Amino acid sequence: TGSGHVLLAFRPEVERARMIAEHAGEGGADGRMTAEFSARLDLIRARGYEMMPSAQTAGVINLSAPVRGADGKAIAALSIPYITVINTPAAPDITRTIELLLATCEKLSHLAGSAVGPSSSSCPAAKAGAVLIPAPGRCTRPDNREVGRPAGWRRR
Repeated sequence: TGSGHVLLAFRPEVERARMIAEHAGEGGADGRMTAEFSARLDLIRARGYEMMPSAQTAGVINLSAPVRGADGKAIAALSIPYITVINTPAAPDITRTIELLLATCEKLSHLAGSAVGPSSSSCPAAKAGAVLIPAPGRCTRPDNREVGRPAGWRRR
């Protein structure tokens, strides 16, 4: 799965091997890390997210990105089943959706104690021109919570 790939990609090699061996013990893959799969995990780590066709639903692209803890390791993965909407021109395209996914995961990572990503005065969504941008000067503003939006974010 995309979330499984992300969880593996943002772990050290030793932990990857242990996780794959545990999965094999549960009737999963054969427990070997192939060169092709290792390269795939390196790609995910380099670009910061996974993007792959759904194994369950035709036409769906699964987008997954890590939520990192204080040590920089993935503690969770956030996944979005992306479908291209053709009758709503204002709907975000896949590029915008990835930008929003990464910005949300960065925000969650900071809340979890991670220092990865841009400084607190500059978020990727703002730099990318995303629909949601951080409140002026900060990524987190606990005093500015709004229902339906991450804390500290406002509409552009």
